[in-house]
This record gives sequence, C-alpha cells and structure tokens, in this order.
Amino acid sequence: MTLMPAIALAAAFAVSLGAQEPTRPANGAQPAVVAAPWSEGAGQGATYRGALANAIAAAVAASRGADFPKGTAMRARLRVIAEHDAGDRTGAFDGGAARERAWVLGQLVGVVDDYLVTSKGKADGAAWDVRVRVRAAAAGAAVRASLVVELDDGGLGSWELERFEEAGRGQAFDRRRGRFEGPPVATYLRRSGAVKLAGPRPGGDSRAATSLVPSHRVVLSWQPLRLRSTVEKPNPARPTKGPRPERLSGGVADVTVRVEDLVQGVVLLSEKMSIQATAGQAWPTTRMDAYVNELVDRAKAQVAQRIYFAMCPPVVLRKWAGQGGAWHVEVEMPARLARGGREFAAGNDGGLSSPDWERLAVATFVGGSAASCTFRLEGLTDASAVDVGVTEVRPVR
Repeated sequence: MTLMPAIALAAAFAVSLGAQEPTRPANGAQPAVVAAPWSEGAGQGATYRGALANAIAAAVAASRGADFPKGTAMRARLRVIAEHDAGDRTGAFDGGAARERAWVLGQLVGVVDDYLVTSKGKADGAAWDVRVRVRAAAAGAAVRASLVVELDDGGLGSWELERFEEAGRGQAFDRRRGRFEGPPVATYLRRSGAVKLAGPRPGGDSRAATSLVPSHRVVLSWQPLRLRSTVEKPNPARPTKGPRPERLSGGVADVTVRVEDLVQGVVLLSEKMSIQATAGQAWPTTRMDAYVNELVDRAKAQVAQRIYFAMCPPVVLRKWAGQGGAWHVEVEMPARLARGGREFAAGNDGGLSSPDWERLAVATFVGGSAASCTFRLEGLTDASAVDVGVTEVRPVR
C-alpha cells in the first residue's frame, strides 16, 4: 500500500481535530446546541442484545440519517453491545437493568444521550424483537462514533548506527548505539479524532459498568532504528588533523503491526513495515537528533495511517455514472481525513496469483460527510473492474 507522507497525514489529523469543534458564529458567540428529539426504532436478533443494538441503530438512523450507523466505528460499537452478554468477564451486566443501561450508554457516548426500551420479547419463541426510544446527541455537538482500540505499543526509543568509509570495501568499520525519546503512536491515533484508546480491559470492579470495551487490539513490535553514515575519504589537497566530515546516508524504521478485530475474532492485519528516511538530503552526524526525530515522525505517522485504514478499509459503497458520463463512487472514509490528502487512487487488492494492489483510476475528492465521501474517477478504462464492497480509494500523496 502506498502511504501519504507524514506531513500530509498530519494535515489530515489537523483537519480532523478542527472537525471536532462546532462552527462558531461570526460574532464569536457560542454555537447553539439544540436538544435532539426522541426517535423510535425496532430491531430483531437471535439474542436480546443483538436485537437491542439493531433497534438503537434504526432509531439513530431515523434521527441522524441512514448513513450515520453505516460507518465502521458505529458498527463496531453496536457489535460490542450485541456480543457482550451477562457472562462477559467485564461483569458489565451484573446488577440488573440499570447497570446494563449505563454500560450501553457508555459504549455510545457522543452518539446517544439516552434510550428507553419500550418493549421486548421473543417472536414465536425464536428471534428477539426489541423496540426503543432514543435521544441522539444534541445537534451542534461533535456527534461522531469512534473506534475504541486497545493499544500494545512496545515503543521505539533506540538507534543503531553503522559507520562506513567513503572509499572502503563496503563493510562497517564502527557501530554505535544510542537512545532517544519521542511521542508514541497513540498520540498520532488520538489526533485523528476517529480513535479512542482504551486501557487494559477491566475485571469486575465498579468501573466496568461504564468502561468502554475495545473493539480492536493493535500490537506494535519495533526494532531499533537502523542508521548508516559515511565518513569522507581523506583529501590530500586539504590535509587536516581533525575528524573528517561525516554524513548520515540512510535510515530505516522496522515495525511489525498486528491489528485484531476483538468482536469478530479475526486478524485484520499482520505485516512488517519498513519506513525509509527521506532520500536526497545530506545530514551531518552533528544533526543526528534532528534526523532521528524526522524519521520517527515519518514512521509513526505512516504506521498510524496503516492501522486506521486496516480497521476502516476505504471501500466503495456504491458507484454511478454522473454528468458527462464520468464515473463517481461513494467511499467509506470520513471527509475530514479525505481533505488532508492531495491525491487518491482507486484500485483492487490482488488475488491469489498476485498480491499486488491494482490501480484502476485517479480519484478526485468531490465532497463528503462524517461517514463517507464522493470521488470522481478519472482515467478509468473499465468501469466493471470497480466492485462495490471490494474496490478501495486510497490516499497516495
């Protein structure tokens, strides 16, 4: 997968942070926050909580629009509610209906302010049928569902430097090691505004009634940064007794990334990433701290992006031929992230014979919402190659 540079990703994160705050009126007054009306919804399911999750989704759709519950984050929160029962090790539902209701509202914080179950029962002794009244979060507030992630980050805090003679035989004549401090990947994920980080899942303590249950787990295993430097060969025309100039000639950060969907019990991503330092810029070893910081920022931003898109694949939801015959697609990607990219491409993952990503067309951002975006496809030669639910629109710059 081709990834956006760290700077472009940081821009996307900055946009996302701005999107968290409601727009202020021109006169500087506080924006109006209007209480949302109650809406009703009905749901069926093999279990009571499965039916409850479906009913809440229907009620939120009636209040916020049909697209809102379709987002990956909202679906993940509803799956958490549906799959966690009284036997769950968090003990979330011990203590009766009041405790259960508090836990459910906790999972939907920022989306649902309150809900009431108006009826529940089994239809013909088989599926559950649940009806609810829901008051969605107030209009004017930052209404958005976020993925809740349990992050296990081993941390990146050391480097290893191999030193080479410019006129040598290609073997390092010296090796050095050092340490540094930098922001964890958690910082980059939080900046996205689309991820909440949960601590270790609680036991049976009192906090379990409202603790957010993670829907995903991310495990990062970093290797020390691998750096390379070149010592300038002696120059007879400029003899000197001091140290010869030495420049950093390469660097790479290696990390193994594993992303698990805890609700469905599947591994979404398990791969090793190698992020190279920016090429074409000569850094003297006296500026190693700045070089390391730039490489670490670049690496962690790309890892954060890879994690996010593994949990929220930017797949095509529908396609259509627009004005002038140009093909358009709706993609599951928040507009706040799409606005941070300068160039996108539509394509398909490879099959069994070839795992490489197949680029189909340039995708131009047209507009979008908190749940999805519209892109216009340019240079598409075969519209049938764009498959709903399969083709992705990825940021490439």
